[in-house]
Amino acid sequence: MEVLNLHKAWRLVDGDKELFRDLFGLIDKSLDERHAHLDKALADRSAADLEMYAHQLKGALRNVAADKERTCYRSAVPEWPS
Repeated sequence: MEVLNLHKAWRLVDGDKELFRDLFGLIDKSLDERHAHLDKALADRSAADLEMYAHQLKGALRNVAADKERTCYRSAVPEWPS
């Protein structure tokens, strides 16, 4: 399964490979922290925090055209816009 939609990713950054590397690097560096926030929201049973952090992660994944992962988060909270 393809994680990134590379064709879409190149369009999003207008073919700028350095920009894509920078964006992907920022997201990659923040994944552990983002998942920790999600885990804490679950442990605290905080629906508002869970929704906020999942929405932020979905948006970050959109920036690098990680469509398959976004679909997982979107299915958890289906009322969010695509």
